[in-house]
Amino acid sequence: MPAKREFTKIQKGEIRRKIAKEKKKKKDIKGYTRLVALRMYSQGMSNKIISESLEYNYSYISELVSKYINEGIEAIVEDKRTTNNRRMSYEKEAEFLEGFRESAEAGELITIKEILDLFQNLEIIPNQI
Repeated sequence: MPAKREFTKIQKGEIRRKIAKEKKKKKDIKGYTRLVALRMYSQGMSNKIISESLEYNYSYISELVSKYINEGIEAIVEDKRTTNNRRMSYEKEAEFLEGFRESAEAGELITIKEILDLFQNLEIIPNQI
């Protein structure tokens, strides 16, 4: 088992300041919780206690610590995943779905597979977004 990593005073201060800043925003609760996990770790709490308190997987705490040490605080706060992996703008999406809406209102059955097949055949240029 690898030795427990220690944070410097500078790193601890950086985490504390970022927590205060994120707490005021109240925008990204997941990023805030990841910061709290780092803060708890920096105070000497075990991965087990942190994972139980924040309902994270035990091994995730080590991943967070490594990510912070290797990539910095922004890698912890920013979540690169998005809920809408869009390949088109909202306007183009509405236009695309309008045909299906008309078919549905006419009483036709539409399956997700049909929508997906047509969507995958679209030629979407990344800059159209």
